[in-house]
Amino acid sequence: LTVRSANGADDCTIDCEQMGRAFYFHSGEDDKSVVMGFTIINGLTNDRGGAILCEASSPTIMGCDFEDNAAVSDGFGTGNGGAVYCAGASPLLDRCNFRRNRAVTSVPDPEDPPFFDNSGLGGAVMAINGSDVTLLDCTFEENEAVSPGLGGNGIGGAIFIAQSNPDGPTLPSHVLVDCGHFARNPAPIEDAAN
Repeated sequence: LTVRSANGADDCTIDCEQMGRAFYFHSGEDDKSVVMGFTIINGLTNDRGGAILCEASSPTIMGCDFEDNAAVSDGFGTGNGGAVYCAGASPLLDRCNFRRNRAVTSVPDPEDPPFFDNSGLGGAVMAINGSDVTLLDCTFEENEAVSPGLGGNGIGGAIFIAQSNPDGPTLPSHVLVDCGHFARNPAPIEDAAN
């Protein structure tokens, strides 16, 4: 299955209007499942993958721009992968641009107790549970992982790689970055990648 724009990302925008994410891969899709040539903006989820969520799948994402997407938590969990979240997944992201995406965990009321385990993880991309993510010639600019509330930390302004599996044995994840560009991806703990 290929979903492709006629004239590339500059001429075709998917505006999620802060009502969810654009794509959810979760049925074992392989590299023949292709998303090509879109600008995906304003994705918003309350946990993982503001624009794309990949679980146990390996899609190919080519020539896409991810802008102003966010994974946001209300303080009782984490905001993970502002644009793309991968769990046990092996996607290829080729010539994609990530700008102003955010992974945010917040405690809504300063009177509430701090949640010390809460962190915004991976402003643009997060990989967990044995994921093998390949990023070819991708650009990461002004993405951020933040936790403006009490007790949390933002980790990996651009990319966060988790070496754990909450449901069983440790499954190391890997991210291959080939010819990437990183600029201004802040996080309180690790700016570019962790």
